[in-house]
Amino acid sequence: MFWAGITYTGKAPLIFVHEGVKVQGPQYFTILINKVLPCAPRYFGEEMWTYQQDDASSHKSEETHYEKLSGHHLGGPMSLTAWPLPSKFI
Repeated sequence: MFWAGITYTGKAPLIFVHEGVKVQGPQYFTILINKVLPCAPRYFGEEMWTYQQDDASSHKSEETHYEKLSGHHLGGPMSLTAWPLPSKFI
């Protein structure tokens, strides 16, 4: 499995997870803090940006709530959103 980031200003490096590893909340949080979010300043500076994730259980865990993430330097203002966006019309 791998994580990929694509922005209007460029692509982030691929982050690989070892085969057979089930990524749960704590592991996902560690990957976000140590590998993903440090890339943000390079692409966004201090601009507002959105981190978009799908509905995987690790993405919805207690460890990845915005309040917990906001205690870390995230490379400027950030919002979290789920994809696809929840809709009563789908």
